[in-house]
Amino acid sequence: MYRDHTKVVKIGDRVIGGGNPILIQSMTNTRTEDVKATVEQIHRLTEAGCEIIRCTVPTKEAAEAIKEIKKQITIPLVADGAHILWIVGYRISAYYKVSSTTKTIFEIQYYGGREDNE
Repeated sequence: MYRDHTKVVKIGDRVIGGGNPILIQSMTNTRTEDVKATVEQIHRLTEAGCEIIRCTVPTKEAAEAIKEIKKQITIPLVADGAHILWIVGYRISAYYKVSSTTKTIFEIQYYGGREDNE
């Protein structure tokens, strides 16, 4: 099987890309604001072999719920919304910490490799 050469990315204790083994990931279909249901689903997915989990964060309430969900799971959690993507609990450097004194926030946009950027 042919695989493109990609950058290596470390997510917690997991490594993806660069010829590393493909990791199983899934996305929850619960309302993220429902911490109990979301955590239960993540635990079932983990037992089934899921190694990275994604949750949608469409509201402020969902963002608050992510904090509690992260405390109750053991696999890396990727949270995404309409215009954002976070790898919850992981930071590549203290330089990228957002705090009450943050003056500038940068935006990264991914266009899926399309040439027209639309």
